[in-house]
Amino acid sequence: MVLDRYILREHLRPFLLSLSVLLLILMLDTILEMMDLLISKGVPFFVVGQIALFSLAWMLALAVPMAVLVSTLMAFGRLSADGEVLAMWAGGISPYRMLLAPLVASATLTLGMVEFNDRVLPEANHRVKVLLAAVHRKRPALSLKGREGTFVDFPGYSLLFRKVKGEKLYGVTLYGRGKEGITTVLKAKWGELNISPDGETLTVTLHQGEVHRMDPKEPERYVRTNFSKYVLRISGLRMGLRLEEVGRGDREMSIGMLKEKIKELKAKAKKVESRISEIALKLGIRGETTEEILSRARAISRGKLGGMLAQLEVLKSYRRSINRYEVELHKKYSIPAACIVFVLVGMPLGIRVRRGGLGVGFGLSVGFFVLYWAFLIGGEELADRMLVSPWAMMWAPDLLIGALGIYLLLRMGAK
Repeated sequence: MVLDRYILREHLRPFLLSLSVLLLILMLDTILEMMDLLISKGVPFFVVGQIALFSLAWMLALAVPMAVLVSTLMAFGRLSADGEVLAMWAGGISPYRMLLAPLVASATLTLGMVEFNDRVLPEANHRVKVLLAAVHRKRPALSLKGREGTFVDFPGYSLLFRKVKGEKLYGVTLYGRGKEGITTVLKAKWGELNISPDGETLTVTLHQGEVHRMDPKEPERYVRTNFSKYVLRISGLRMGLRLEEVGRGDREMSIGMLKEKIKELKAKAKKVESRISEIALKLGIRGETTEEILSRARAISRGKLGGMLAQLEVLKSYRRSINRYEVELHKKYSIPAACIVFVLVGMPLGIRVRRGGLGVGFGLSVGFFVLYWAFLIGGEELADRMLVSPWAMMWAPDLLIGALGIYLLLRMGAK
């Protein structure tokens, strides 16, 4: 219809303009990092260019919903300022009818961004990590950035850490796996990684920590020792091991990969729960759930409970990882869905503002997007800590802002 095409044309120019400005803003920090690689580290321009190009993917995933909000505010702001909204209203065209074309366009864009987040974004993120890992080969800890809180598997071991800073890992936990399951757990405040020149051996140096050892067949035989420095060499790595080949981080996985990983971790967590139940039975502790078993186990000495506590740490790590992957899975849908939400809230606000200037539209958009992003980041943190459901926190910003948009639309329609 002519009306729909006209309204969409009003959106196109501000959408492209705001998208360009937003991408430029998001690129500023990346440009500084690229300059550091190019000048300080002497990385070839071609490699730096590739890193910058692939980094555009995550910027696009964030910029598109915000550009939708800017364009909706500006388009309906201009139409309202020129009296066109009032003229259409007087001609029997309701605000809801005016909203139809932008809403259909935003729904189409949402589907496209879900596909983008599923196929393009994970591969682009992975390519960036691969390129950076090649650059940081002599500083392996840097290649693990973005994998905080998830398991990194090596032959016979699984590595978990909380933070990467420079060449150091902080909050390190290393699980030694035997045929019977987890037999050794090393926990340290911080650690360092080094790869041998032939790429066959990884040296893990841990500082200020403790070692937990147990025999799965005799869980009561549990030993804990402290150390100031512990050096572990993991050999048998594949030729020319590159850390980027250890596995993909949660942001480098497609929807299918994330679902498969969650399923795998849930299966592992279930096995650990069964192991805790077996240990509890040997110690004479009974309960229907893991929580009941642990509650009744508090009366028993720590020495006898050592094996169970070690398994509990493993279970907590699996559950944290499950939450982390579920957060990323829901984000692949919830962030694109913001395109629809921002159209719902953008139209009534644009008509109220009655000005089509880029400054006003951009200012309001920044305010809403900061609010949206604060909810998303805060929710991600709470979900990662297992305090709330990943689903609830990742969709909360969409639901809240969407509810506000519907409220404003209903009020406008009533008037």
